Amino acid sequence: DGETAPPAQAFLWLDGKIVGEDLPGVSARDLNDGGYFVLIPPTPLPTDTADPDAELPSNPELPPRLMVGYSDIDGDGLPDDWELFHFQSPVDGDRDADSDGDGLLNWEEFLLGTDPHSADSDGDKILDGFEANFGSDPLSDGGYSLDFDHDWIPDSWEAESGLDDPKGDPDNDGVSNLRESQWGTDPFDRDSDDDGVIDGVELMDGTSPLDPASFRQYQISFQLRPDQEATKPFWFLNTIAEPLGYWVEIVETTAGSDGGAPDWLAVSPELGSIPRRTSRKFTFTASSAGREGSFSAVVMIRDSEAADGILRKVNVTLEVNPGPVTHLTAPASSDGPFAVAQVIDLTAEATMADGSPVPEIEFYADGAYIGESHENPATISYRLPGPIDRAIRFTALSYDSTGFAGKMSGNKGTGQLLKKCLHSGSDSPSCHSHEKSPVDSRRRRRVLPLHVASGG
Repeated sequence: DGETAPPAQAFLWLDGKIVGEDLPGVSARDLNDGGYFVLIPPTPLPTDTADPDAELPSNPELPPRLMVGYSDIDGDGLPDDWELFHFQSPVDGDRDADSDGDGLLNWEEFLLGTDPHSADSDGDKILDGFEANFGSDPLSDGGYSLDFDHDWIPDSWEAESGLDDPKGDPDNDGVSNLRESQWGTDPFDRDSDDDGVIDGVELMDGTSPLDPASFRQYQISFQLRPDQEATKPFWFLNTIAEPLGYWVEIVETTAGSDGGAPDWLAVSPELGSIPRRTSRKFTFTASSAGREGSFSAVVMIRDSEAADGILRKVNVTLEVNPGPVTHLTAPASSDGPFAVAQVIDLTAEATMADGSPVPEIEFYADGAYIGESHENPATISYRLPGPIDRAIRFTALSYDSTGFAGKMSGNKGTGQLLKKCLHSGSDSPSCHSHEKSPVDSRRRRRVLPLHVASGG
């Protein structure tokens, strides 16, 4: 900036080595004009770099990056999506190559989040490899601090926190001290942004542990008919603690509800612990018994070690759809005689709660298929097969686009039974038993015992 005193020492960085001799009295401006020089602050150098020709120290044993559920088809430790992004192929990223000549191998670039094709990811004219080995941030042009113990954690962070083990995790949030120092999260607080989701879960989910508005919410939806029950699985992989204790809280969010636990949703197991690197299956069970309409709730799988810690937040919705409702109109009972060939006109009308069309209405007499219509309302004429001395049970079924049979007449219609004794011409009725027509085998599976119309 033209005002800062020149450093005590300056070195030239070339091909992964420090070369040249001490250059006292040379200003920073002059050094940076060429864009190839690196300034060393006036602090003691590590003993292993006092030799100008020495290789910069390296850290081959890096703490593992927190990764859950990624694909790695070539087994090189680099996630396929990372290789696709940087190398356009999941098998072309050589993990031990230094693609940009900055002193960092590709697998080190992945762990640090730097660009494997840019020797200076943050554009501060300091090579990524130099910054990484001396405790600077290769993703920020705000300068660097030294790291004399070469553990990739800046000495200033270690002095402030009192922590010096890069693999340590004092708050047991699944984030190592190294990652805490890189992210700027609090190594003593499991939930640095106080959004209810612990830091390790946020990093696993790809959300920010420093933004209270950034956390992943999951969704499970149920679509049921009346008086049905269904289950859906939900999995959680523990990459955080050994073991990880949890308990389940369910809060209803349906409009007008009191915010208590819903009686239509259950989750099991309700509490327990999960060993590290082990998945736990949770079963969500929803019931539509006695319900119709839309319902919602939020399920929180909570961390037993933190009063407000959340491992997973799952929004659950339930839609109860009764399907089409069929109204059947049949002739009323009569005491008068009927001819054997009596024709009875049947009319049915089906409606859907959401106003969508009903594609088909079928008619049955004593459970036997007698006709169908794709009109709505639908009308058919049914000819009696012969003298009958008992009731005839007429029903109608409607089907929505999913093939679900709607309610028959009686619940919401005027369907009736016909009990006729058909006269053969004599003064006294001559009634004979009537054998039911066999149900068409193609339709047998679609005749549902949902309702039987009341007798007339």
